[in-house]
Amino acid sequence: MVPTHRQGHASSLRPCACVEPLSQRHPLIRQLSDAQEHFFGLRLYEAYGHEAKANELLPRKTFRLAAQLDPIEAGLRTTLAKEILLDGTAVTKQRLTALAQAKIAYCEFALELARRHGAQAFATMAPQEAVRPPNDDAMRKDYAFLFERFYYFLNGSPGDPMGYLIFDELDKAKSHVLLGQVSSYFIKKMGVCDRGSSSPSHFLFTAILRP
Repeated sequence: MVPTHRQGHASSLRPCACVEPLSQRHPLIRQLSDAQEHFFGLRLYEAYGHEAKANELLPRKTFRLAAQLDPIEAGLRTTLAKEILLDGTAVTKQRLTALAQAKIAYCEFALELARRHGAQAFATMAPQEAVRPPNDDAMRKDYAFLFERFYYFLNGSPGDPMGYLIFDELDKAKSHVLLGQVSSYFIKKMGVCDRGSSSPSHFLFTAILRP
């Protein structure tokens, strides 16, 4: 699961998930890292000081800036994008355009790469005015819809797959609250448990919490 910030919502966790076979995860991560060098001339962590989120790479202004000029040749685009990432004061129209075009190209490549590695994406939508649960024990409806879909996907997959929840959220307390909500939801509401275990089958609830 890849949480991101959501405007106008009290929670900073947006329900979405990308699932790929465990054997494909490390090659995928390495190739995505190499792709950042290709499109930006450096790894984005070096520029931002943290992992680049989709809402940072693809806000609306990225598409507006990318359309300012004609498509820039790939090699020159990488050079210009690196220059402005290393020095945010070195702003020119050409550099801003190059960076925006590089962001779009990188995201398109990342999605295609994930597809080639067998990844599948899940997402849910719910009205922002939807009533929130009255306490921290209950899970939001959009999360409930997402994780039910995730569970049934794993349940219908061949073999005996295990699902991992990976939180990129900086606020680990919120991630732990959500972890408890997911576990409680599947055990109490759906009655889904492993044989003799208190954990829902197909999920590993010792989730990975990444900074």
